[in-house]
Amino acid sequence: TGDAVRGVATVSNYGSLGLVWATPIPPAEESLLVGVGSVQQVPRWNPQSKTWDRGAEIELTLTFDHRVGDGAAAARCLHQIAKLLEKPADLV
Repeated sequence: TGDAVRGVATVSNYGSLGLVWATPIPPAEESLLVGVGSVQQVPRWNPQSKTWDRGAEIELTLTFDHRVGDGAAAARCLHQIAKLLEKPADLV
């Protein structure tokens, strides 16, 4: 029919600009925006070797339209995104 397919979400990779955290605003025609911060090296305790190791973390943000969902639904959504990013092999 020639109608453009529109999305409901956007991903903003502000981490590529060196930002750790931001609050991006979703475009007017979309319901949510997931923001991804830059990779940060953080200390992690290794109980097996009883030493501190280096780990990598990113900050995720989720900005959403409260007319579409509430904070609990948004928290569940962000939690699921984080779980999938921690184990990308589960995406297959």
